[in-house]
Amino acid sequence: MFGNKQRRINELEEKIGGYVVREVRYREALDAREIEIVDLKEENAKLRTDITNCNKTISDLLNKLNEFKKMKISLKQLRAEKKMTKTQVAKGMKVNSFYHLTKLENGKANPSLEYICRLAKVYQVTPAQIVECIEITKREEEKCQKK
Repeated sequence: MFGNKQRRINELEEKIGGYVVREVRYREALDAREIEIVDLKEENAKLRTDITNCNKTISDLLNKLNEFKKMKISLKQLRAEKKMTKTQVAKGMKVNSFYHLTKLENGKANPSLEYICRLAKVYQVTPAQIVECIEITKREEEKCQKK
């Protein structure tokens, strides 16, 4: 009878030992998962920060674009803003004379696409912005002629 009890106790101790080993493994796995979760949360926070920074950058660029569109400046004003002389612009465009630029700034010439692109490169703006400046210059000239 005493032997049966001892055997039963040994069996129960083995079962308990097995449960303890499994519990330790489960806790280790749980700890590893919790570490993964913390790492993922940190990565998620970094990605959210990156997205926020990108959105701010995009917003800043859009605001600058809108400001430029609202500026409505003529070619003369653009050249003055860039602090360039007509000679410097002509040299940057690789043309011999600034005669055509003068006519363009006075609203009395129609430039070729190549000329617009060269001018945009010198002023470091887009060709579309140059065309907008030319249109504004022409409107200003038309207003002067009507007066």
